[in-house]
Amino acid sequence: MAASSGIGQDGAFYEQFQALLNESIPDCSPAEVQGMLTGLVCAGETVDQFNSWGALLVENDPKNPANERTQDALCAFMAMTHKDLGGKDF
Repeated sequence: MAASSGIGQDGAFYEQFQALLNESIPDCSPAEVQGMLTGLVCAGETVDQFNSWGALLVENDPKNPANERTQDALCAFMAMTHKDLGGKDF
């Protein structure tokens, strides 16, 4: 079993993530996103299936670069959550 991601999810992490969310999903908190991503991971969703779950959190607007940054961040956060949930120290 692998170790968890090791990325600190401290106040600074959540502040930066909130700033990113404010660009595309202003009514959503980092905790809400983390909860949704955790539920999706537990339901078997993966980063590769972004097209099936991404619309739950952010609209797919190729004309808006903020949405692309948010999509990338959501995928990274989901991958980190998936690794953390499967970590030997969980």
